[in-house]
Amino acid sequence: MDRIAKLFGGMSFVRVARLFLLHPGVVYDTRTLREKAHLDPADLRIIVNDLAGASVIKRRGNKWILNDACAFLKPLRDLLIGQLLADINLAKRVERCGSVKLLIAAGVFLDESESRTDLLLVAERLNPKMLQKIVAGLEADVGSEVRYAVFTPVEFAYRMGVNDKLIRDILDYPHVKIINKELPQ
Repeated sequence: MDRIAKLFGGMSFVRVARLFLLHPGVVYDTRTLREKAHLDPADLRIIVNDLAGASVIKRRGNKWILNDACAFLKPLRDLLIGQLLADINLAKRVERCGSVKLLIAAGVFLDESESRTDLLLVAERLNPKMLQKIVAGLEADVGSEVRYAVFTPVEFAYRMGVNDKLIRDILDYPHVKIINKELPQ
């Protein structure tokens, strides 16, 4: 279990809290929360009641929204979103889907909502189904859609050579290299 999840009593709580914190103006019904956080109804009911009891979220009809009047919203956001990259262990997860040469995190992982891409992955012998499962799990843990780009080492080298806009957008703005193995020239 991740460090933040231990602090809050489980990853389920962290998933739901991150979902609200990353989308402050969005109103969620129980079904949508359940689908996005990958939780069963009983667990979700407990978590929503805990968040509402702490005034982090508030009821709007039979739906829920982040309570922007909550006194400790900023520190909670800093803790849950600021530690996102350290907390989810991207390298361990992504290495299961192929021979990863380069993994760059940006966007939602660095709390940069304007970024076009959240993950850049350069890999050989990639298992697409495994990657889809991993991304779905990341989306549930992060509380947001994860936008990603995947290239073979040859494709990536070509795109670097022609100054591809997508690659430049990722590398010219805040990013973190998680895996950086030697790429062919």
